[in-house]
Parts: sequence; C-alpha cells; structure tokens
Amino acid sequence: MIIEKNFEYKITENDGKKTIAITKYLGNEEIVTIPDEIDNIPVTVIDEHSLRNKNIRQIIIPQNIVSIKQNAIPSNYHILLCFKNSELPSWWNHRANKYIYFRTILNFLYSGKTSDNFEYAVIFDGKDKKVAITEYKGEAENLKIPNYIEDIPVEIITKKAFNNCSTLKTVTLPLTLNKLCWLGFQGCENLHSIFIPNCIEYITEDAINFCNNVVIYCFAQKEYTYGEYSYLNSYTRRPFIWGYIKDGVTEDGFRYAISDDKMEKYVSITGYIGTKKDIEIPDMIEGYPVRILENMAFSNRDDLTSIIVPKTIKKVFNRAFPKTKKLTVYFLSDKKDFKRTNQWNRYWAPTIFNYKKED
Repeated sequence: MIIEKNFEYKITENDGKKTIAITKYLGNEEIVTIPDEIDNIPVTVIDEHSLRNKNIRQIIIPQNIVSIKQNAIPSNYHILLCFKNSELPSWWNHRANKYIYFRTILNFLYSGKTSDNFEYAVIFDGKDKKVAITEYKGEAENLKIPNYIEDIPVEIITKKAFNNCSTLKTVTLPLTLNKLCWLGFQGCENLHSIFIPNCIEYITEDAINFCNNVVIYCFAQKEYTYGEYSYLNSYTRRPFIWGYIKDGVTEDGFRYAISDDKMEKYVSITGYIGTKKDIEIPDMIEGYPVRILENMAFSNRDDLTSIIVPKTIKKVFNRAFPKTKKLTVYFLSDKKDFKRTNQWNRYWAPTIFNYKKED
C-alpha cells in the first residue's frame, strides 16, 4: 500500500493501463475530496471500508470513479455524496450498496456556507448554475430561505436538509425553488407552517415527514397531477392548503385557511384548539363557505365527544377525526354529497349522516 495526501491506495495494471483504488482515508476532515488522479494515474475505485471515518459529512466524487465498493462508506445516511458527473453511474446498485438512502448531488461544482447558517452546493447542469440547500445549521424560529446565494438561484432543497430542526416554527420557501426532495423537512417537531411558492415544479412524497404540527400552505391554485404533488395531503398526513390567501383562528378555536381555486374562495378547517367537547363546525368563516376538513384537523383531540359537520363541507380527508369510540360525528348532509378520500372509514370515528339538529 502507498500513502499520499491522507489516502492509502493501491495501483493495479490492466492491458498496460494503470489505475488507482483508494483503500483508506487517513485524515479527520469533515469534507473529503477524492482526487482525480495521483502521480498522473487516474483514481477509479473507492474500495471496501476505505471511507469509514465517523468525522466525514461530505464526500466529493470525481468523474473518473467507476466503482464504489460495498461498505466503502459508513451507513450514516446524513453523509452528502457530491458527484461531479451528470448522472448516477450504472454501478450505483442500491440493493448491494444501500446507497439509495444517502443524500446525493449531481453536477457538483463546489460547496459553501452562508452567514445565516445555510450549507449549500453549487451545481451546473451544462446550461445554468443553481444552488441546492444541503443543510441548515441555524436556530431561527421564523425562517425565510433566500431566493439567491452568490447571485445564483436557490432551486433545490436536498434530502434531510432540515433534519430535526427543533427551533423552527415557520418556514417560507424561496420563490426560485423548483424541487423539494424526499425528507427535506424531517422531525421538525415545533414547525407549524410551511409556505410554498406557486413556481415549485416537484415535491417528492414524504418531503415533509414527522413534522406532526405543521400546516402546509401553497400559493398555487391547482392540484398538480400524480408524479408532481397532488398526493401530498395523503403522504404528509398533514393539512395541505391550495390557493392559499390567509389563515387564522376563530373565537371558538377553529384553525382555518382561506383559499381561492379560481371558481370560488372557500375555507378549510385545519385544527381545533377550543375547550368545548361538543362542537359544531361553522358553515361560514369571514363570509366564505367552509368546504374542506383537512388531514389531522381534529385527530389530536381524543377528548371530543361530538362534532356536527355542516352541509357546506364537500371534502373530508382520511385522518380528519380521531378514531375513538367516545366521539360521534354528525353530518347534516348525505354521504353522496361530499368527496371522501381513499380508505376514509379506516380512520374515522363513528358517523351519522342526514342528522337533524334539535331546535
């Protein structure tokens, strides 16, 4: 074995061509850059167990690499793998390497950190430069992610960029954002509002995960087709408000959001913080009809004993109500008068339709 620049490596020769395999990293840096070549010999392989250093947070992988062996990198899914290639290599077999869970960046140029604690990567897709937010290290409560860093648009939030950020309460995503990746926000226990611009093109399922108090507000008026983000209400299991205008709380404790879908302005119920155990959902708030009961709107209120649902309601999401025998839900309308999401009966308390209120 030979040692050079904190790397232990071996040289192999095949058909008269020499190549290098990295066998061990000897340094203690958080950011490790694999060399393109050593002594004019290309580095093409990262060998088994070669980068199993607990300090490593980011690995920059050059274009010459043709193989990363199984277990070359520790099973720390928070490590950021920065590929200078434009595509993941064909040998990137997640069944063998289990690398599908790692955070990855393609077309990587360089990384940096802003004064307000955003770690980022600059990438170049052959046409334009763009910034990907890779991690947030700050402690802000009300966070507005910048539209530009280094005068380059912030277009991507990577996997686990906002992981267990316990101080966050509200987040406003940048107007330049195009993609919010899987687990972009995870375990942010105090996060209650995320504001999404209408320019975003792609949000993966579970992009906002284990943020159990959050309501997601999207300024877009249209529910996008499957493959983009029409299914976010189901996968986030949180209220997702389209065509957002404003939100608030009524005097009797109903959390709500007002939306505009171009056909009408309407209200969605997103939560309840009142003290009554027998409640009646209003049919109008601020002069607009109450149309939707959102995911998890009442699910954390096991103390409720009855809920009366007005005829104005047209859509009820899976987990709107807690599933408890103590609670009965009374609908003033018939089943056929509103849209129920898939498997709605799995998550609901006992229900009565065509209920007639006593005078």
